[in-house]
Amino acid sequence: MTALALLLFTVLQAQNVKEATWIATLGETVKNVRTTQLNIPLIELRSGNVAALDPSTGNVLWNKDMRFVSEVTPVQGTPFSIVKNREGLLLLNLNDGKTIDISSQIKGTMDSWYLIPESYDMVFFSKGPDAFLVVDLFNFSVRYNQPATFSEKTGGAAAKLSKFGLGIPTADVTVSMECPPISNRAGGLIYAGSGKLTNVDGTGKVIWQVDQPKKKKGGMIKTVDNQTEMLVDENSDVFYIQKSKNMMAVKISDGSPAWSDFYEVKGNEIIDTGNGLLPIMRYAEKTSGQGGGMFNKSKINLVDATTGKAVWPAELELKGYIDQYRMLDDHTLAIVTFNQTNSRFQIIDLAQGKFRYANEIELKGRVIDFIAGSQKIVFATSKGVDIFETATGKDLLPGMQKFDSDADIINVYRGSMAYNIDAKNRKVYVTDMSKGGTVEIVKNFKFDAGEALVKYDVLANGNIFLASAHHMQVYSPTGVLVKNQAFDFSGKGNAKFDNALAVVDKVTNTAFMVTSLALSAATLGIGEVTGTRAEAAQTSYELMAPELAAHNLAKNERAAKYYLGLRKMKKDQSNTGSFFVRRDKDAKANYLSYVSKEDGTVIFDIPLAADVDEPEFVIDDAVGFLFYAPRFSSANADWMFANKKEKAQMQKTAEGIVGGYQY
Repeated sequence: MTALALLLFTVLQAQNVKEATWIATLGETVKNVRTTQLNIPLIELRSGNVAALDPSTGNVLWNKDMRFVSEVTPVQGTPFSIVKNREGLLLLNLNDGKTIDISSQIKGTMDSWYLIPESYDMVFFSKGPDAFLVVDLFNFSVRYNQPATFSEKTGGAAAKLSKFGLGIPTADVTVSMECPPISNRAGGLIYAGSGKLTNVDGTGKVIWQVDQPKKKKGGMIKTVDNQTEMLVDENSDVFYIQKSKNMMAVKISDGSPAWSDFYEVKGNEIIDTGNGLLPIMRYAEKTSGQGGGMFNKSKINLVDATTGKAVWPAELELKGYIDQYRMLDDHTLAIVTFNQTNSRFQIIDLAQGKFRYANEIELKGRVIDFIAGSQKIVFATSKGVDIFETATGKDLLPGMQKFDSDADIINVYRGSMAYNIDAKNRKVYVTDMSKGGTVEIVKNFKFDAGEALVKYDVLANGNIFLASAHHMQVYSPTGVLVKNQAFDFSGKGNAKFDNALAVVDKVTNTAFMVTSLALSAATLGIGEVTGTRAEAAQTSYELMAPELAAHNLAKNERAAKYYLGLRKMKKDQSNTGSFFVRRDKDAKANYLSYVSKEDGTVIFDIPLAADVDEPEFVIDDAVGFLFYAPRFSSANADWMFANKKEKAQMQKTAEGIVGGYQY
């Protein structure tokens, strides 16, 4: 072990110093450490190179010149990331370091990108001139790269680009592509742009191009309130296009209309229920023409996919736009609406076109997730938990606490118990979901220096753990304070640490809440959770890797299995119940300390080197590893317990040192 390794990992005088699981030497100064969606740490080096390390061993997977990275954007549900560097954009395969130089490939200025779940292609759209670059992600090769001459602007004003899914944010500007392209189910794509529909094969060759369907009066083509959406039918020779208040089925084979007339409806998304099409107005934070809060309403009707005719005798009216939905079985659909004020719930009989409940059920706050069973429906909302009887809509928690409209509520679920942490008013409530009724058990938790709540948990013994970045409290199940411990941190030079912890806490806590809700729902006797076979498979993939829900990738079984097979590591879930804090012990040395949530005991310390103001580290809670690389310069090479000669040697051998700590 080098002199530096001895200093960093064993020599500093602290109790329970943690030795690194592995140490990697990369030969040059580390500028940054990043984690990725595959849990592979990326190490940015002074030369502009990026090295990827195996998280379990520290072995270098690949080392590649990336021309000084400034930003890495993960393409969730894939092993690919979009890398912004000094020269432009790269598409990076995290597994092997192979890249495609997007900036040199595109014909204009990069505008946006889209992931096509059916074919596992990425489409990059550029402007000036309009052009498409299509990459086959399975083979990581360019399918085609060509100007969008088949979608050039026509006489009228072009539509505005529809904001859909994840892409590089851009301002709304006039372009010739109206919405994300869709698969043509034969390896190619269908584009909508400038009043045209264009079907191209896997090489970019135009199969056909037609004008978008128009009515004799009014027409589909509008320049105001123009939201174009397309949906491909997975089982027939048609796709559906919805624009403004009109919807039409178009044949994939030749682009001709498949229905005799348009179906008129106001909406921005189409749900394929398996028994017909359901055009809906989907809630978004900024939907054009959405209007104000409580006055939002929408109407729905099931549409026969073959004829384009309404199936139900009358439309159903909702008191808001649909925020979430879930197919319960072949004939019922559970929907959650939201109107910027609160959520409501309803179940629709798709065969009859009728609501199950006389009125939409009003919920507390906005629904984050819900699980619907044959007996009970459990909702996790921004203001707590709701449980209703599935058959009747009866409220099974009528005594649940009603929180202030501006309260910041955090939810933790343990079996039949739901804990509501009011971060604004510093209170904690508990509800026995099997019995109903809410009890306030913590009346006023506070941390040193007025710090905010950032960590929380309910421990195996029922104790409630609450913590700021540097102060923890533990309460008994009845609200008695049993541990109140602040850590000896000076409070300076802390931004890097707080920012790193904020990211991991947010991601971990959100995933934790959804998982704990599912486990709790199972203990409450909710009954069978029904759904089609395809939906069951998609749900199982999303539980294994929630990021597959992004871009609806779970629907592509091959892509889902490919992604799941690439995961490098998973955390040992048996080693839980602790958290990181940063300490400054008597101004002699700095530490990242791993601390027990039970009693505040320091399980181990990771000493930081002289770079305490700006340590380069990331915490990857998905694999239970902390990756740390010290930053050195002549100005900060003033380490404790070393003379000048030793310091000089330490700095010389320090170049490119990265330590991986498993916790």
